[in-house]
Amino acid sequence: MRKVTISAMIIAVLAACGGQKLPAGVLDKERMELVLTDVILAEAFAESYLSADTSKRLKQLYTQELDKVLAIHKVSPKDFQASIQYYKSQPEQFKVVIDTVNARAMRTKDLIFKQAMDKKPK
Repeated sequence: MRKVTISAMIIAVLAACGGQKLPAGVLDKERMELVLTDVILAEAFAESYLSADTSKRLKQLYTQELDKVLAIHKVSPKDFQASIQYYKSQPEQFKVVIDTVNARAMRTKDLIFKQAMDKKPK
């Protein structure tokens, strides 16, 4: 019985992984989650710390921070845009990506707040 259960689990995993093949240039789900997390953090950084005045300047800062993130992840702007378009056209997959990014952000926020509270004088 145990072998049957393990075999069923392996088949389920393989079936889930072997679904749809991604178009050329589109990031896989895990890599997209990492890149998108950093893109969102970079945009927040630009908005919170770098922008002093106009939205025109903010757009330039967003672009600069996005370029940095893509360079770190070794992703071309073309592949990033293709990935965004692909995942937007696949709402179920995009929801999983966004939910994972959100969960990662919440864990990071909780960790930062905990560290700040631990340093707070009592």
